Amino acid sequence: MRIDAEHLRYTGRQAAPAARLTVGAAVPQPGELLAVERGVNGTAPAAHAAGATVVLLDAVPPCVGDCNSDGAVAVNELLTMVNVALGNAQIGSCPLGDANGDAQVTINEILAAVNNALSGCS
Repeated sequence: MRIDAEHLRYTGRQAAPAARLTVGAAVPQPGELLAVERGVNGTAPAAHAAGATVVLLDAVPPCVGDCNSDGAVAVNELLTMVNVALGNAQIGSCPLGDANGDAQVTINEILAAVNNALSGCS
């Protein structure tokens, strides 16, 4: 999406009133968009006032495992996903490793990422 001149990428969902929280994590407000990447495509993150112009851009299907959103899955990104699955890293280190949005990385998501690493992202 674009708000004024800033592009944002939204790969998450809205927070629910009873969202599952990690100890010490910021408390999301109900309806808050989760997993939003600011300043995409080289635009500068900026404060936006009420009434800002919001434009929804064409959706690009996320590439499972593309932790840095560069359009490809690399070995280091697969390792990050494995670390998230093992509990050694937070889901925020690879939000695109969580294909179904359940705040976890499963073996099915790791296998999808391996396939994307081998075949490329569509």
